[in-house]
Amino acid sequence: MRNAPHSSSRPWWILDSYLEHDMKASDRWDDVVKWWSDELSQNQYDGIIGLSQGSAMTALLISMLNHPERVPSFHPQKTQPIKFAILCSGFISNYEPHKQIYGIPESLPTLHTVDMNDYVVPAQRTFDLQKLCNNSRMVRHNEGHSIPIRSDWPDLMKDFIVEACQLTGQ
Repeated sequence: MRNAPHSSSRPWWILDSYLEHDMKASDRWDDVVKWWSDELSQNQYDGIIGLSQGSAMTALLISMLNHPERVPSFHPQKTQPIKFAILCSGFISNYEPHKQIYGIPESLPTLHTVDMNDYVVPAQRTFDLQKLCNNSRMVRHNEGHSIPIRSDWPDLMKDFIVEACQLTGQ
């Protein structure tokens, strides 16, 4: 969540040890949808970067923006000029209400990062998420469960963002 103090940090939804929605936990999905509706009614974004569950949420959010009718309580008041997404150690949420939401715009450039030895999100889950994105690029790293920052990663991400924005004339 944008500029949230550390003490208010929380997951988008509660996960079990298999990275699935924990059915024993309270359901936060309605709160998440309301939070995004409010946030996107006040601010506009050119792109989204997510890590782990943040990448899962990124894929859902992009899908919600593409198909708002799939989430009846999602009503952002501003148009979002999303030009790219970077999804690090991402995965598809198999929570039943989420399954009906996916529909990422075919032309949206997405960059996916994966560490084959990620100890939190198995690499196959990240590859499965990439398959939902038609205009995607997968890049491997060896920095674990993280947004990679070593070596040429900052330049690689910057170049991806610049190229994505140039494709849309921004």
